[in-house]
Amino acid sequence: DYISNLKEMMDGVCLVQDVLDMQKMQGERGKTLAEQEMTANPGAFEKYYKTYQEGSYLHFTDSIWQEKNFIDELYDEQQKVAGYDEYLQSVQGNKVNLSDISIFGNQNEHSFATRNIEKSAEDYVALSDQNIRWMPSKALSVSMESIWTDLFLILSVFLFAGNLIFEEKEKKLFYITRSTKRGQFQSICAKLAALFVHCVAIAVLLYGCNLIFAEVTIGFGDVTASIQSIAAYMESNLNISILGYIIGSVLTKSVVIFGTGAILTALCIWTDRMFFPYLAGMLLYGGSYLLYLLIPTVGKGSLFKYINLIGLMKTENLYGSYLNFDMGGHPISRLLVSWSIIILLVALGIAASILLFLHGTNFELSKKQSKHQRQFRPHASLLRYESYKIMIMNRALVILLLFSFVIGGRILNQKYNPSVQEQY
Repeated sequence: DYISNLKEMMDGVCLVQDVLDMQKMQGERGKTLAEQEMTANPGAFEKYYKTYQEGSYLHFTDSIWQEKNFIDELYDEQQKVAGYDEYLQSVQGNKVNLSDISIFGNQNEHSFATRNIEKSAEDYVALSDQNIRWMPSKALSVSMESIWTDLFLILSVFLFAGNLIFEEKEKKLFYITRSTKRGQFQSICAKLAALFVHCVAIAVLLYGCNLIFAEVTIGFGDVTASIQSIAAYMESNLNISILGYIIGSVLTKSVVIFGTGAILTALCIWTDRMFFPYLAGMLLYGGSYLLYLLIPTVGKGSLFKYINLIGLMKTENLYGSYLNFDMGGHPISRLLVSWSIIILLVALGIAASILLFLHGTNFELSKKQSKHQRQFRPHASLLRYESYKIMIMNRALVILLLFSFVIGGRILNQKYNPSVQEQY
């Protein structure tokens, strides 16, 4: 009722604003349009004119158009969640309609579409609207869907995995440590355990800060309510709470970046070139970003949109929506496929790291120089010296290139739609 009243008031106030703008137009056309608008909404101008003059309609923002957009967003979300029971009935109704159609032989029982409808009905049958308590999605989306947080998370793993191996390679410590009693198998297991602890700790730290910021600035509702209480996640077929979704998302992201970090660790062990693992990591991230960006959501190639690094990190799609892949005419859950890929990634990274550490030979960094390398010329430029140390030796150039790639991608995809007032 509260949201509906706000919606009605803002519609009335915006009507007053539009009528006044039309009346200010030159000629008779403006007055004619204003009269038509008032005729289409009888009594609304008189009812909300005083509210418009007093400016008492601004509760959450600083302008009438921001307030209107915000209230419309809340109203649309609330109305969507309020119809959750009808949504569940429609899913089961599709199966009933399918059964009625198949009686007349007009439906192929072995097609993907038929099997997908039947599987959807089975996946949603245990859900109900008993624990649905609507909550605005802003706090959850701000805290859990931040591409910048994911980027910081991935960069931290790139740097940690590199330092895990390259620091000892640079000092030639592996020749000493590997000859000790626990210098081989136990050593690499300890390094992988440290990587896992880092992944979990940094994910909890970064997303914990996001959640605290969202709670202070926006505020959460009842986090024990079902995840379907958030309009954006209403299609989820999982019987979990909002809090369960948050915990599951953080742990999933931790496992994904641990698998990626284990692969990078294996590359660090295998190569004697410091730049190679970082280059491979950049190509992995860039390729994943392009796959997620360019492949359409629906189609035969949609599988590759979601099984790459970016797709696996987007847990709002993994746990907050519903999708089955067409595999030989059989619907296979995206959740099942994604976790199979995650487990395979982790197993491959751990196995490769252990095998390369036990049987590898590159335990120091290469000192080879290119034949075409320019001769070093002594100089006294502090700027050149510090730039080389920061950009090359401390690998800041890698981070800057990654940030440039992501920022450039965001700018190219950014869209802006002027409001009616701005167009006027």
